[in-house]
Amino acid sequence: AVMIGRPLPEKEDLEPEIVSEESRTGYRQYHTLIKNKRFGEVTPTLFFLPEQWNQKVVIWLDDQGKAGLFKADGSLKSPIQRLLDSGTAVAGIDVLYQGEFSKLQAAPTEMPVVKNPREFAGYTLGYNHPIFSKQIHDILNVLAFSKYHDSQPQSIALAGFGFSGVRAAATCAHCPEVVQKLAVDTGGFHFAEITSIRDLRLWPGAVKYGDVEGLLSLCQPAALWFAGKSSSIPELIQSTYNAAGQLNQVTLYHETGKREAAAVEWLLQ
Repeated sequence: AVMIGRPLPEKEDLEPEIVSEESRTGYRQYHTLIKNKRFGEVTPTLFFLPEQWNQKVVIWLDDQGKAGLFKADGSLKSPIQRLLDSGTAVAGIDVLYQGEFSKLQAAPTEMPVVKNPREFAGYTLGYNHPIFSKQIHDILNVLAFSKYHDSQPQSIALAGFGFSGVRAAATCAHCPEVVQKLAVDTGGFHFAEITSIRDLRLWPGAVKYGDVEGLLSLCQPAALWFAGKSSSIPELIQSTYNAAGQLNQVTLYHETGKREAAAVEWLLQ
């Protein structure tokens, strides 16, 4: 909670603005701006609501933002369509510096710094939220909006792929009581591989507290699916889920290819 910098927003903090609503075959598509009035934030979101909704929601995080849910021809990618066909609603998000954000302001290529001649990360990150934390704030806005929605969904899942898988893991670790299922493929990323204090992915404290495996180990009671090269569950994840009596809620997928499709089939179980 300290590293992310704020709790899950309250219902009264949030206000949606529906920019557009379109009827598609089997579902409705809502372009919505989730406004966090308390912090003056706006999170662009696409909601896909099936006609026969099963009261389940998957928040899908992609490194291309909500545009990553579509093929080049504008149709939905197969995993997203599969979820909708099953009756599960899907939300796609532009976190800070993705999609609609990048149209308003070009994404920086390196971490911004404060006006001080000394190159010291603490001057910037000791007083300001890292970009990674700000992006988690966007996800928390949508997670809270889904949780408190008048339609009262029965379950909310997070799915993330690439570096977005790390964002999904951090969000779930922060609010494991809100997320029922977490499916991630982080592409083998570890914060320990970052060598520059100007790296946009830098998140102070991440390595100290177990890196990505540390985040995943904090996600119980959420059921966990994650893709990796190893044929065995990492020890840290295994020990925490086992201590909680939930090791049977962890699924390791170590095959190559079609990981998004495999994650969807697990989410639908």
